[in-house]
Amino acid sequence: MNKKFWSYLLALVMLFSVVAIPGQALAKDADISKDVKKSYIKATSTLGKADYTTITTFGGTSKTGKTYKNVVRGNIYYAAENEAALKNVKVNLKAQKNYGFTLNGQTVQAGGNADFTLDLTKTNVIELNIPKTDKKFEEGSYTISGGVKGQTVTINVGLDVSNPQAWLDGTYKPKMETPGHKGHKDEAKVRNALEGFAQVGETTIVVPKGTTATEVFRKFGEINKVTMEGLDQGYIRRINKQGFDPIGEFDINNYSGWMYTVNYAVDKDAKVLDSSKWFMPNVGVAGQTFNKNAAMRWNFTMAYGQDIDAGWGEPGGGDMPTALRSYRFAPSIEDLVPQWANSGRVLTQAK
Repeated sequence: MNKKFWSYLLALVMLFSVVAIPGQALAKDADISKDVKKSYIKATSTLGKADYTTITTFGGTSKTGKTYKNVVRGNIYYAAENEAALKNVKVNLKAQKNYGFTLNGQTVQAGGNADFTLDLTKTNVIELNIPKTDKKFEEGSYTISGGVKGQTVTINVGLDVSNPQAWLDGTYKPKMETPGHKGHKDEAKVRNALEGFAQVGETTIVVPKGTTATEVFRKFGEINKVTMEGLDQGYIRRINKQGFDPIGEFDINNYSGWMYTVNYAVDKDAKVLDSSKWFMPNVGVAGQTFNKNAAMRWNFTMAYGQDIDAGWGEPGGGDMPTALRSYRFAPSIEDLVPQWANSGRVLTQAK
């Protein structure tokens, strides 16, 4: 499988990707609401009441003085009696407050509503239509999905720190032709962190269908006494086994951080059957829901994901759009991902 030129836009990616993407901007903690009244989208269907989560990541000022606005991410979730009930669901979506939205190529104006037929076993991404002149928000989106009441899925969860281990061993081959790629941080700290991770094995977790990747990773951390700084805010800055040093963004080089990958080619116990099926979801962990058995990993990258052998958006997914490849040799994360701290934007939204 070809490795990606910057699969780092985990959008990953990471959000509420949470995934860690190295970046230049400074952001405040996020505001998290479970209240439908604070949602920018309201959903009505025959499935009954939906659960809402809205996360606003606040803007900040970068090291170069650029200022960024807020980013909003949300999740609308339905629980049904069986999977068939989730396949073709008629949902009325109403645009609340000041912003319209677009879903499946259909645009709804602010205050308006429209009917959609959705497969809620999948993640449906609703993009808020926020004008460039808006003084508050940079961008926003919601996911709408569902799960089956009382049914469970098995998720095999782990950490992949093969890249920093290779760096310590002197066998890591740089994956980016950019200045300053060589490690320049505290080797003792990284070594101590990896000693802690060596005590953390793969963990099999059984959760209700429709559980988000955020909650799966949270359970993984509770079971293994692993701390994930920033999980609730939508940006994983550092991870550590309790009692050991953490590692995260910039701790080895200017392109290092955490990204997550998923694999659905698993057996009944969620053990991986085909290692070529790993991929980087193009939604963040708060928008990634599981309705079937899977494996998932937090991977430590030192090249914006280019050193992680996983497809973009799907197994075997191709490289990022050609228009973005020019940044490979002179990267500017501020230009590509202004709201880097909220790494849930989809790749096509990169600027």
